[in-house]
Amino acid sequence: MTAAKLLVKSLFLLIVLSVLTAGIARAQTSAPTQKAAEPAVLDTTKYSVKIPAGWRHFDKTSGGFSALYIMGPKADNFFANVNIIIVETGNITINEFLDGNMESLKKGNMAPDSTGDFETNSLKGKFYTAKIDHNGTGITIKSYFLLKDGFGYVLTGACLTSKRTTYYPVFDDIVKSFKVK
Repeated sequence: MTAAKLLVKSLFLLIVLSVLTAGIARAQTSAPTQKAAEPAVLDTTKYSVKIPAGWRHFDKTSGGFSALYIMGPKADNFFANVNIIIVETGNITINEFLDGNMESLKKGNMAPDSTGDFETNSLKGKFYTAKIDHNGTGITIKSYFLLKDGFGYVLTGACLTSKRTTYYPVFDDIVKSFKVK
């Protein structure tokens, strides 16, 4: 298996993990601590990103990947969230990056229901959306893919399918604020 295929398989597993993390968060009975009423900018050594007002963030390592999770307030017994991962991709194209992940989705019996292009801070990227049934709960994900200098950046938002019109604009705003250093 090529390095690109291993990378894509790993990313797919991390995206599934984000849905499971959202499911775990859904099962929590206590609400997360709410943060300041104003958006905050999280500034790391590799990127910066705006955290929406009332959302919290934390880092989590799983499957060899470190991810930043940005968790929204609890709504309908679920925490909408965005996770951000960075992976070394080498010299692949944005289409290879996206297509490989979409192939993995299909192998997992999930199909993207839309794809498209976007731009954030002079970086052109691709996205897809997909619906997942997790223990009888309809969850929608929107994954955004960016490449720069041999690294791939994947930002994946997850929310209840019934709330996607509410959260897609929030996910888009988070992605628009994302700046690679």
